[in-house]
Amino acid sequence: MLGAQLFGRIDPYVFSGVWAKNKIMSLSEAYFPPLYVDGQLYEFDHLNPFQLVVPSKLARKDLVVDIKFTNHCFSYGDEDTDADEGVLFDQNGKRRLFCPDRYELSLELPGILEAMNSAPVKVRQTTARRNWSHVIQVDNDELPYDGPYYVFFELKRASREDGDDLKLTVESAYHEKEGYDPPRLLGRMGFQLLCGKVYLKQPVSTKR
Repeated sequence: MLGAQLFGRIDPYVFSGVWAKNKIMSLSEAYFPPLYVDGQLYEFDHLNPFQLVVPSKLARKDLVVDIKFTNHCFSYGDEDTDADEGVLFDQNGKRRLFCPDRYELSLELPGILEAMNSAPVKVRQTTARRNWSHVIQVDNDELPYDGPYYVFFELKRASREDGDDLKLTVESAYHEKEGYDPPRLLGRMGFQLLCGKVYLKQPVSTKR
């Protein structure tokens, strides 16, 4: 069971392994090509781009959010090894290696994004102040890891010709490893409020 008490509050999202589709529209096929690692085929259809319709009281309209992922959601940085299997390159041309644990957790990402589209859900600004993090507490015997799972995303207003209102890129998603310090995060803001502020080009800075 995945519940979630983190940072002194109950997260309303339940990591159930099933994600609702009532407000999600698929946009493409095979955004990431399949990958063979150790004789096993891994497919990434669950990380195809999609759109989420976010109700915004601030903007006084439903905002169409175009969502895309990067391969950081299922890989880790690799500059030092001689591995020749599971090698990937990110959008900046940097070498990475496929990570089975990140992959298994990434299967839940569409559901996490869908669950963020709820009035009580708050996200936290990073110290870079250009992106945000949603944190879920994983506690599930069927998943490879228990503990905090960090989903980092950037949210921008779309251009007029794009046909949507906002662009959300999930830049990375990973679990907290033992022996590593957790990422430094700043204050919270409601996800739906954040969407409205970005759309209206309002300030989004939070308190430390």
